[in-house]
Amino acid sequence: MLLHGWGMNSAVWADIATILAQNFRVTLIDLPGHGLSPWDHNKFTNIQSWAEGCLQIAPPHAIWIGWSLGGTISLKAALLKPRYIKKLVLVTATPSFLSNATWPFGLATNTLERFLHNLNTNWAETLGNFLTLQVSGSKMARPVLRTLRQRLAKSPSPNLQALNIGLQILQHTNLAQQISDLKIPNLWLYGERDTLVPKQGAITLAHLLPTAQIHIIQDAAHAPFISHPEQALQLLQQFIAKR
Repeated sequence: MLLHGWGMNSAVWADIATILAQNFRVTLIDLPGHGLSPWDHNKFTNIQSWAEGCLQIAPPHAIWIGWSLGGTISLKAALLKPRYIKKLVLVTATPSFLSNATWPFGLATNTLERFLHNLNTNWAETLGNFLTLQVSGSKMARPVLRTLRQRLAKSPSPNLQALNIGLQILQHTNLAQQISDLKIPNLWLYGERDTLVPKQGAITLAHLLPTAQIHIIQDAAHAPFISHPEQALQLLQQFIAKR
């Protein structure tokens, strides 16, 4: 079961989903107000409601693979309903996107506040800037950015309210103090050049969650499954096969 990141849609998984579908049943979910998923402003107000919405339609005992915001939602779902999820894969995801006392490796608060402010002024430009930030530092920035833009265009534009709530989830969610409660097998994939989710967080993660399997993909930024698909897929398949 695969969950995409903020502002994107399930088409971002096209290549990896096609390969996984050769041996597994693959479920792709668009987050609320993204892609083809409807938006209900009365229902999807916080991270718990987003996680519960995904749990309601996800197959039981699946392996969840979440990228960025989708990883945060997946982590919350695993903490809410651990017996429902078999394994968890977090791709450039983090317990807290903002830097704070319990999680020192994150974005500065004013960076995310600026995105929230700009979102309501020009949402398309803000989303484009966010895509650019995701590939920042990568040697393959241009082709990865082109792929992200192409995948984004495959579905209707995301709902503006959904984009706002998604950024607020990233702004206010801090699961660092709950991370030790995660009991199911879990794999974390970092990008060496990721500027959104710095690789230095792996050190803190290993301390808070000794059972975590952590890998840093060299030269990758925030979307390693697109820039380095063979390496990401190999790590994923090894984790899936492990009993």
